[in-house]
Amino acid sequence: MKTILLIFLLILTASAYCQDTTLLVRANKTKIKDGYVPYVVGSNKIKGYAIEIRSCPLDEGVILENGRRIAGLSCIVTDKSQYVGGTLTFKKKETEILDMKVQTVGNEVRFVVTGKDFNMELTLSNGAILKMEDDVTTFFTKGKGIWSIAKK
Repeated sequence: MKTILLIFLLILTASAYCQDTTLLVRANKTKIKDGYVPYVVGSNKIKGYAIEIRSCPLDEGVILENGRRIAGLSCIVTDKSQYVGGTLTFKKKETEILDMKVQTVGNEVRFVVTGKDFNMELTLSNGAILKMEDDVTTFFTKGKGIWSIAKK
């Protein structure tokens, strides 16, 4: 279903440049620069978080047991030194980020942020990256809500 959504989004996009033109979509033709894998950020169900298509270097992606390549979460963890010591925020509560990791569990990916006072996590089946800004990345976890991590 997520693959169908991605294809649908790529077809509807008339002209978009994403992350230094590593992903180029024009006139219903998609070209991904060699060495990159696309991923979707945002939601069409949560107001204020428009869908964007981004790309991540191929060597920073996570490969699942079924051979599926996952990007996005792994790009954040690649730069985890920028976030460790930063702030994890959930429901107006803040804590210091102690660690972040992406774990593969069979054909699923689990993203875990460990904080000093509380932790947050998501999987591809229960959550999403909503927004990636220079210093803050915002997530959604079904059953919990919206949360964010900020660089130190």
